[in-house]
Amino acid sequence: MEILKELLKVISLIVALVIFGVMFADVVKALALTIMILAFGGFLLLGIIGFFMEISHADNCVGCGICIREDEI
Repeated sequence: MEILKELLKVISLIVALVIFGVMFADVVKALALTIMILAFGGFLLLGIIGFFMEISHADNCVGCGICIREDEI
């Protein structure tokens, strides 16, 4: 009877770990997707800023490096 109780504990622990692993995998997947979306949005924002800086590029360029002009390479 004692062995059966220990076996039940082990089985319940394995089931709990499997459920936690599935939930944790969903959290990691959602976190990775969020990071990818934020990174893409950041690159898109830098591209838009660079585009408008290229249009309005004046002699007072501070050299921040967002817009890379072909004649400066």
